[in-house]
Amino acid sequence: MITESMTREQTVRRLQTLAREIHEDVEDTLENLLTNSRAPNTVAVYSRKSEEFRNWQRNYPAAATLHQLDSAAIFIAKKSITSSAKTLATFVAALAFSRMGKKPQEAEKWTILDEMVRSKRRMEPIKEQNFATSEEWLVLLDATVTVNWPPWRIDRALILLTLLYCGLLRISEAVNMGVEDVTEEEQAWKCQIRRAKNDQYGSGTAVYLAKEPWFDDVLRRHKNLRRSGQLLSTGTGRRWSEGAAASEIRRLCEAANIRIKSLTHHRINVYEALR
Repeated sequence: MITESMTREQTVRRLQTLAREIHEDVEDTLENLLTNSRAPNTVAVYSRKSEEFRNWQRNYPAAATLHQLDSAAIFIAKKSITSSAKTLATFVAALAFSRMGKKPQEAEKWTILDEMVRSKRRMEPIKEQNFATSEEWLVLLDATVTVNWPPWRIDRALILLTLLYCGLLRISEAVNMGVEDVTEEEQAWKCQIRRAKNDQYGSGTAVYLAKEPWFDDVLRRHKNLRRSGQLLSTGTGRRWSEGAAASEIRRLCEAANIRIKSLTHHRINVYEALR
């Protein structure tokens, strides 16, 4: 197979050889660091996608004469007939992981793959969005007192729910917001989003939440506890992940007897998917 960059496995082996040559016993450490740079589940998914690609290549010996990324473009075209854009995007991510990232000299070939995924996404029908009512939002707020959580965790849940429903933020945007990104103004709270998905210039955007006495008290109290770092962090001050935040909402939905249709880490599903 013609490739213009070493695979992750080849890179690990090369570095291990160099380590042995200089008599440094770090072979296992090198492998662990370079093969565990993603979550175990993510690595497992990438492995399955890569194996599927290799199996397809074995059925077409001529594919071995192509640059791997050209072969990948043909594979994506075939997969696009029956697979979603999300599946194709996962394959591209798996390929980039295997090849130790997207090399500058391969930029055009990677652009082709990315364009194919984007085109497939545009071709897919837009799913109907089901928005939660204000009554459901209020029920979720009330549900925070029915779970056996410490006060700081209840405050965190109240803030998250309000950011998602009233501020229309995504879960990923909410959990990445820093304490300094939320500032109190005369009649509203300004929430600065550093990177929004629909922000094509990458300059960030801001949403404003009208002041309400109960929310003002919760947010001030929570900000005073945090002082710096992430606004919605763990009890030890570490970053709160999108998955953990989604699980928190799921628990509240169960406590409030609200049926969950779907829940992903990036969509603002308090108002979109809880119908």
